[in-house]
Amino acid sequence: MEQLNSEHSDKRPILIVEDDRDIAEVMAELVRGDGYDARVATDGQQALKRLHESPLPCCILLDLMLPVLSGWDFLETLQDERPEYRDIPVIVVSAAHNPRLPEGVRLLPKPLDLATLTRAIGEATGH
Repeated sequence: MEQLNSEHSDKRPILIVEDDRDIAEVMAELVRGDGYDARVATDGQQALKRLHESPLPCCILLDLMLPVLSGWDFLETLQDERPEYRDIPVIVVSAAHNPRLPEGVRLLPKPLDLATLTRAIGEATGH
């Protein structure tokens, strides 16, 4: 089985923040298949640590219901921590119904449609 996190300097990274290992693995395989590097975090606190890695992710795929630091708290911290983080496109992938999200954050409902996710990533990253 391929590692969830892959570090290839020639590929643009996407940060996947998902506590369900099976879903995270599917998303990681999808983004790698689309030519991106997959960085996976299983909670919001771990995701904040992964943001400090270089280069910054070109997109963040975020679940809202996470242990340790929720997706909502991660989004709030993301907006407040460093100005360059505010420019990273965020796609929320969640089963939460009608969550209030910051302006510009896209919501994709679970269960996840992979073709829709691929299109959303392409739109967010300009590819």
